Amino acid sequence: MMAEFKTVSLSHTRRTANRHADALATLATKMPKEKREYNITVTNCPIPSALQSQLTEPPQQDWRSEILAQIKTQKEKGQLATKELSKYFVLYEELYRVEQDGILTRALSPIEAQHRLNEVHSQICGQATEIALYRRLQRLGYFWPTMKKEADDLQSHCANCMAPPQHSEACTVEEKEDWRRPYIEYLTNGAEPTSKEII
Repeated sequence: MMAEFKTVSLSHTRRTANRHADALATLATKMPKEKREYNITVTNCPIPSALQSQLTEPPQQDWRSEILAQIKTQKEKGQLATKELSKYFVLYEELYRVEQDGILTRALSPIEAQHRLNEVHSQICGQATEIALYRRLQRLGYFWPTMKKEADDLQSHCANCMAPPQHSEACTVEEKEDWRRPYIEYLTNGAEPTSKEII
């Protein structure tokens, strides 16, 4: 646009000398703006039943249903439970398993098992603990057949769980001499301990 004029000059005008432009700008900011209303129509388009069957996931097989059915048929027939089936019992419509050491664990569905696994993992993730995730789930009273494998897989693929402990997290980072060494030397060589504090 400047090419259309022969000469162009720019000069700075102070606000006090340019009251009309300043008043116009102030007035423009105080004027109410027009409110525009927009109509948005939301329509739900149903999925044809042929496509819906392709999109839905097949229901996951619950491992507990077979055991519950076997327990029910054995009770009806008055049969004794098999060795594997004797580890399970139903209490208030929930399936429980008795572990070898007598601990009672609740049998979880695959969906609840995944939820509990992620919940417990999020609580201990990144901590250098000696108790495995699988053992923590057992101590909380949960059981499903693939619990150990899933817990080990989750921990082995988690970068925070596999990282070595930081010095601030570790209880001790210095190496100490084995306190049993003087006693072992005494028993094997017959050499008496040099320090009387040990005795």
